[in-house]
Amino acid sequence: MNRSPDASKAYKPVQPATAIASHRVLPDKVAEYCEAQAAITEAARKFPGFVGTEVLSPVAGLQEEWVAIFRLESNQAMQRWLESPERAQLAARVERCLAEPSHLQVLASDDQAEPPVAMVFTHRVRSDKVDAYRAWRQKTIAAQAKSPGYLATDSF
Repeated sequence: MNRSPDASKAYKPVQPATAIASHRVLPDKVAEYCEAQAAITEAARKFPGFVGTEVLSPVAGLQEEWVAIFRLESNQAMQRWLESPERAQLAARVERCLAEPSHLQVLASDDQAEPPVAMVFTHRVRSDKVDAYRAWRQKTIAAQAKSPGYLATDSF
């Protein structure tokens, strides 16, 4: 068997990094903010190492800010994205729409640790079954939390 020198080395996956930006948008700048956020999202999608992005709009009484989430394949890719001139220029467009400076939280990963496993489920719940579904979800989350290695559950 012909093996290259690198073929015998164990593959060590690189862990993704996440940046979460919260934005308190001025009421008269929402349309401009959405355009600026769409531009920065599109640029991120084209950036080397891009994994995913999501923008969440405010929810009255629960989440007053817009939230933009960006995931890149590694800490290094995230650092390159955050320091890129293109991102800086687009972020300046976003900042012009805000009542206060944006808040950025970077969640870097430990590249020495084993990567976590994530599962994503989607459910379509009939309107008359929402309460029963929520009760069931609470039971399943409580059961999951007892499993060794369990980290967290998110619901959207």
